[in-house]
Parts: sequence; C-alpha cells; structure tokens
Amino acid sequence: MFCEATRVIAVPPDRVWPLLVDLTRLNEWLPVKAEITLPPGVTHAAPGVIVGVKRQTQLGMVGLEQVFGLCDAPRMLSWRNQNERLDGKPITQVKDFATTISLVGEAGGRTRITARSAWTPVGIMGTAASAMMKPRMQKEFEQALENLEKLLSNP
Repeated sequence: MFCEATRVIAVPPDRVWPLLVDLTRLNEWLPVKAEITLPPGVTHAAPGVIVGVKRQTQLGMVGLEQVFGLCDAPRMLSWRNQNERLDGKPITQVKDFATTISLVGEAGGRTRITARSAWTPVGIMGTAASAMMKPRMQKEFEQALENLEKLLSNP
C-alpha cells in the first residue's frame, strides 16, 4: 500500500534541499508536530542517521525511529521506520514502512516535489489500519508540501 503527494513550487531544487535535510527544522514544515530526538551533534540527514520521533495520533502515542538511507543531493531523500510502537507496545499491523521525497528540477527554476510512503499491511487489522491511515497521510503530505513552499517563498 502507498500514499503519495506532488507539488510544483517556484524555487529550484538546490534551494529546497537544505531545508529538507535540516533535521532541526522538521517541525517547521511537517503538519503534525512531533518530538524529534537527534543523535548528539547531528543536525542534517545523512545515510545511517537515526532520528527518534514521537507524536500523538488518534490511536495514542506513536514512537519510532527513522533511519535515513539515500541522501542524493539535491534529488532524493529516503528513510525507513523501525522500532514502531503505539503506547509503548510494538506495532505489528504494518511493516516495511518507508518514505521517499524526490525533487525534480523543472523549467523556470521550479521544483516538482513528490513525497511517497509505502508499507505492507499485516492481516485484517493491518488492512483496516492502513485504510484509516492512508487518507490522513495524504492530507499530511499535501500540507507538508504546502508548508515547504511557504517557507521557501519567504526566505
């Protein structure tokens, strides 16, 4: 299962990239505020960096680690989730949750940004949870891309 949103903004990829990988600024553009825990001395995404994330959801407090993989400036950033927990208990209804944000330069110094997450539902509960999660994620992706555009429009 997957969720995806795309938006074209009026700034080039090399202006989008620094904001995207600055982990200290995540809560400026993410639509749902989260408690972000960075490793000591780390401020930017890089392969192997693990970021702790806690956020309140409709179902309870979700905690997880995001492990950054590809950081191909200024084109693509990816991470996968691990150690996902809901109110302290392991989440078993979905697995292999991964996210990619791609930047494609377009004419006129514009950038097409695509955010895409994919995951595997596990059993009937995973299918039900995914059906509930997907529309919310779609709105969050669209809001995140809009927030990025607003931040980059006002340097």
